[in-house]
Amino acid sequence: MKPASATPEKQKSKPLGKFLIYIQEDENGHIWIQADSIGVPGLAFNVGYEIISNLLAAEAQNPTRLTVGDLMISSGFQ
Repeated sequence: MKPASATPEKQKSKPLGKFLIYIQEDENGHIWIQADSIGVPGLAFNVGYEIISNLLAAEAQNPTRLTVGDLMISSGFQ
């Protein structure tokens, strides 16, 4: 058995921010997309925003099949 000092403690790091994307389909096959950004905008926000930008372009080409909602932004976790 290794001494306690030899095993580093695992510390959970607090996430700086989260970017959540919700994709729902209704009974008619229409896709609804909603996104939330929570916390400090960082790399997760940049990547998520890029994904939403591409989905907005897809919505413009397929407005009868796809709807992208507003991006909801919150500055902190509860």
